[in-house]
Amino acid sequence: MSDFKTYPDVSDFNWPNEGSAVIFDFEFTSWPGSLARNWIEDWEHREIIQIGAVRAYFFENEIKKKESFEVFIKPKINPILSDHIQKLTGISNDLINEKGKSFECAMAEFYAFVGKDETLFCNGLDGEILRENYSLYGLMYPLKKDRIINLRPKTSEMLNINPDKLISSQFPVIVGGSLLDKQHDAVYDAESIIYGLNILRNSGRI
Repeated sequence: MSDFKTYPDVSDFNWPNEGSAVIFDFEFTSWPGSLARNWIEDWEHREIIQIGAVRAYFFENEIKKKESFEVFIKPKINPILSDHIQKLTGISNDLINEKGKSFECAMAEFYAFVGKDETLFCNGLDGEILRENYSLYGLMYPLKKDRIINLRPKTSEMLNINPDKLISSQFPVIVGGSLLDKQHDAVYDAESIIYGLNILRNSGRI
């Protein structure tokens, strides 16, 4: 197994005023009590089942969404989704069987969407979870250590809230907006992050 937990993603950064970035989010396998246990059972793994991403363009006074990306992934170690994660995300076993791709294929599509020069933002431990999946499947992690930026520590400190409370789907509400139509959906959660960041950019806070 690789040392995917031995380094954190970048969290000290400057908000861009120009250019584009990709904001991404994952949904991954879970069972009742997984979060409280931190997935410590031998059989319990955070296998990614959905990737959602949005390309955003940064300007001095606003952030504009341009396009989005989505792919579903078939988990290898626990191929049958729990009732818990199906209810939480709306992702069913039938959907995974119909639309799910291999991890390798899904990641190739994701990197093609990202492009070589895009900054990658996430809100939380998505970078760690990505490296964990490469480790679980015996694959070499292809990204440089500084490629993924975790916006949660810097943003939660600026908002003066507990980092654990800065949940992606709740981001817009925390900064004065409203919820999007779905929660615990990787695409909608990525869009929620952009929505929240745009409120902060409009108000001059980032």
